[in-house]
Amino acid sequence: MRFSLNKIKEFVKIKLSPESLAELLTLHTAETEKIIKAGDDAILDVKVLPNRGDLLLHYGMAREIAALTGKELAPHVTPLKPSKEKPVKVTIKDFDACPRYCAVLLTNVKVGKSPEWLIKHLESLGLRPINNVVDITNYVMLEMGQPIHAFDFEKISGGITIRNAKKGEKIKLLDEERQTLELDPSMLVIADDKKPLALAGIKGGVGSEITPKTDTVLLEAAIFSSPRIRKTSQSVGLKTDASVRFTFGVDPNLPLVALARAAGLIQEHCGATLAPEVADVKKSEFKSWKIKTSYDYVSSLIGMEISKKEINEILDRLEIEASFAARDFTVTVPSHRRDIVTQEDIIEEIGRMKGYDSIPPKEPLIYAYTGSISESEDVHNSTESRSARRLTRNILIGLGFSECYNYSFLGKEAHDKFKVRNAPKLLNPASAEYQYMRTSLIPNLCLAVARNLRFRDTVRLYEFGNVFLQKGDEIEEGEKMAVAMFSPRSFWELKGAVESFLAQLGIQEYMFKELRNQEPAFYANKSAAILADEEEIGIIGGLHPEIASSLKLNNKGEISICQIDFMKLLNVMEGELEYEPIPKYPSVIRDLSVVVGNDVPIAKILSVIESCNKEKLIKDVDVFDIYEKSDNQLTKSIAFHVIYRADDRTLTDKEVNEIEGRLKRALIEHLEASIR
Repeated sequence: MRFSLNKIKEFVKIKLSPESLAELLTLHTAETEKIIKAGDDAILDVKVLPNRGDLLLHYGMAREIAALTGKELAPHVTPLKPSKEKPVKVTIKDFDACPRYCAVLLTNVKVGKSPEWLIKHLESLGLRPINNVVDITNYVMLEMGQPIHAFDFEKISGGITIRNAKKGEKIKLLDEERQTLELDPSMLVIADDKKPLALAGIKGGVGSEITPKTDTVLLEAAIFSSPRIRKTSQSVGLKTDASVRFTFGVDPNLPLVALARAAGLIQEHCGATLAPEVADVKKSEFKSWKIKTSYDYVSSLIGMEISKKEINEILDRLEIEASFAARDFTVTVPSHRRDIVTQEDIIEEIGRMKGYDSIPPKEPLIYAYTGSISESEDVHNSTESRSARRLTRNILIGLGFSECYNYSFLGKEAHDKFKVRNAPKLLNPASAEYQYMRTSLIPNLCLAVARNLRFRDTVRLYEFGNVFLQKGDEIEEGEKMAVAMFSPRSFWELKGAVESFLAQLGIQEYMFKELRNQEPAFYANKSAAILADEEEIGIIGGLHPEIASSLKLNNKGEISICQIDFMKLLNVMEGELEYEPIPKYPSVIRDLSVVVGNDVPIAKILSVIESCNKEKLIKDVDVFDIYEKSDNQLTKSIAFHVIYRADDRTLTDKEVNEIEGRLKRALIEHLEASIR
């Protein structure tokens, strides 16, 4: 969600720069994905987690910032008071689906264009201005998190009923396409005595829309069931600002506060008069809940002692009331924090406000495994595989990589962008963003690298995870590990890191060869297969320029990725290490520069060189330079270090010249290369 820094400062007085505030929120609350300059304002694009619906509003984000900084938070507006007389008869058929429905009436409303400040505010946050009444409802939703809908009261027949749709009912929605939707009984609607007026919690209908002729407006603010709204939103393929908030969860005590704010603004900017009647229909009051925990449990879970005084200060900043006893304490959770339901949730709040970076490191308590592995034990969970994962993680951390966790799902955009093949499609996806099971770690890991480039110039990430491949009616599952890097010469740096990784695992006999099946995400001229024991255990490559361009990467480098089949790697690791003595005889290093077609991969050149190594005197070949004049150039120049050495003697120039000559002739014959 986008947040206006100027708007946040209306509620909490802070002097932090946009960059400092973004870093603070990323460390303690939610990742700030980017900062957008908008005149004298700064817009923070924050990735709010699904359990933190209390942050999908400017006031809620200001409340979080006040807790993090210790600054004072400005109070809410005073909520409206319900009256005995109602502006309209309201009937709720299912209180589980709609626990609360509030409404007020405004007369003498002058509908027109919104003031310039309101138009600019909405546009900077990604909303399209419509008219002053509708724009004010959207403004209040962004500010306070409560979706509000405005009906033309004269177009309502009789009362308001919140009910399930009837089979065959239709409604024309107020979206840009003005689509007509056929409803079914699983969908919740707001209706009058004759027809549905709105798809509850998602979108209003054309039949009661606000127009320049509107004089009397019925404003509603309701609470709807999160599962019901989410299910309907997914089934009709319509995700709106309102549906997102109801899916995340809205504070049940917010509707009358939001109506007071919206009605005040409509009176101020539309010349309206607020009728005294206020409808507030609900089954019962919304009570806070209590959670009890102990100081010892807080300390054991966080990993450090935190005093009663500090716990009290943290909870007070979070607006969480607490009563303290000798060994434990009980908290009363405010209604806007629907994510806090267990004592672990409370401890997590204390930990993140304290700052996880302030927790001192401690040596872990490790239990030795003394049993044997049964034949039936899953190889993925065997002691050897767990030990291998720990070892590989430690090696990768030592090489400067940070671990990354991604969902096992893939969105349609990423699926198409990375040209993914044979991905199992979910029959009932949790959201439109995750329609496929991943067949590779590459797409999501590349996206993670791109996100991290907002905060640093070079990125090194690794990930372990299962992948899923559709083969006929069956789905094949396997475990992969992948490493990705962004830097100016990332392919060669990553290749060196992979070589170091394999060497530290004790794998000496391996080679890079041309890919048999080209990976669509890779640039063909910078890709290779990794072979060990004559079996392909992984692939390595530079990200295809088209994909890199779509990710809007900066021009300071490129992404390269290596993916390895973890079970195949485990098999290669099972052999014992062999001691190889330090060479007694010197090496001869010759540089070789060749010009080949732009479509010739390096792996193919290495394969030709290997075919000339019958005497096993070429010990290593390193690429140290690639020159490509332009995208339209048909050729490229590649320079190698070729290292010659015999195990039983010092090589003569004549011997080296013979092998080098054979090698050059083979390159000319097989690849039509030119030797420089």
